[in-house]
Amino acid sequence: MEISTKTSPTYLGSWIVPVPASDANPMFPAFAVFNGSADTLEAYAVEAARIRGLDYSDYRPEVRVARIQGALQSFARKLLADRGARYQQLLDRVAANITTAQRDLGKAIPATSEVRMAAIWGVLNSLERDAYTRGIREGVLRGDVELIQSVISAPRVFPFAPDDDAREQLQDDLLRACNAGAYDALIDLRNAAAIANSAWARCQSYIRGDAGIANEA
Repeated sequence: MEISTKTSPTYLGSWIVPVPASDANPMFPAFAVFNGSADTLEAYAVEAARIRGLDYSDYRPEVRVARIQGALQSFARKLLADRGARYQQLLDRVAANITTAQRDLGKAIPATSEVRMAAIWGVLNSLERDAYTRGIREGVLRGDVELIQSVISAPRVFPFAPDDDAREQLQDDLLRACNAGAYDALIDLRNAAAIANSAWARCQSYIRGDAGIANEA
């Protein structure tokens, strides 16, 4: 789904994840913000056109400009304040849904014993870099929960996961290995949140710029 650029004065993005079937879907608040951003933009465009079309012929040019700009700014501030409060609540719900989904997935991770992890560290550490890197990659592909969990838990003295980005990626790999369906749903939820946040940010940016309040917080 994509917001039409024919009726929208600026591009807000595309909804590239499944459309939630009902408001019970954890993705629904993000979908509401995505569509609400388009509705907000349309509401602003309609009112802005009306304000700019009013007859100010009895006023000097500088007064006419000031009146139009003042009316635009007043409407834009109220519109963004009203919609912003509502949409922030929805975005907060999406963030909470993501946290819950991640926590539930984490609970499904089976425990690997310290003895088993130490054995895996020893095997990997006995290999050359290319070999242990290939072994980890193959373990991820076959969904080897013990191996992935051991690499994540390895002390920093081991070079298996050299930085936080590598460990974060492995953490995602671990979640996927434990429950691929639930992990895919989590990724869709994360993407939905990013799409909604981007659409609302673009909507606000356009309105603030058009109304001349771009520098206001």
